[in-house]
Amino acid sequence: MPLDEITPANEGNLTRIRRAAGAVWQWLRGFTGDTAYEGYLRHASECSGKQLTAEEFYLDDIERKFTRPNRCC
Repeated sequence: MPLDEITPANEGNLTRIRRAAGAVWQWLRGFTGDTAYEGYLRHASECSGKQLTAEEFYLDDIERKFTRPNRCC
């Protein structure tokens, strides 16, 4: 069926597919850490103090992750 032949009967299916794709996209962004800065901004807006820029936030995140000894044993 060509895309230009969308009928009301299958329009609901397309809406469900779009919602599911959006949910998967949001989950993937959270899983990969792409939403970390957005979460930081939400938290920082509740607290007083200077907010980091996106670049400062990611540099700080990388520094915290890779400069400390990280041993499992």
